[in-house]
Amino acid sequence: MSEFVRGYGYNDEGDPVLEIRRKIDPHNRVYQIPLGKLWVFSRDHNRAFLQSMFNVCRDVYQFLGVGNFLILSSGSRLRVMSDIAGVIEGGIEDVLRMPNAAAREVDDGVVCNLKLKMGDKVVSEREIDSREEIKRAAESRLSCL
Repeated sequence: MSEFVRGYGYNDEGDPVLEIRRKIDPHNRVYQIPLGKLWVFSRDHNRAFLQSMFNVCRDVYQFLGVGNFLILSSGSRLRVMSDIAGVIEGGIEDVLRMPNAAAREVDDGVVCNLKLKMGDKVVSEREIDSREEIKRAAESRLSCL
């Protein structure tokens, strides 16, 4: 059973992150891997996949204050790396499906200005303040500028 768990959140820029923490940690430390760095854990896109995974597992282990990774026996090191790698790989799909923070916020103000043109002349113009109106406008082939 792993002593590490995954969570999900958002960084200061509003991007989704994979969070890794220890099950029991009096300091409540959290190691975050942002969405933009998750490509590193793809065997198809990263030629240095194993080295990247090793480096992150070592960094997570040391950041969370478990101990010195390099003095572990080879069996313990393999178990720790497998635990952390499993936590990371198990959470990638969920992070990829998360919307960024800006998409989660509901905008109460004007979302779009709608202009109806005939040639170069603007025939009608109005502000649209709901996503449903924007969808209807797009469906009726009006331009949303």
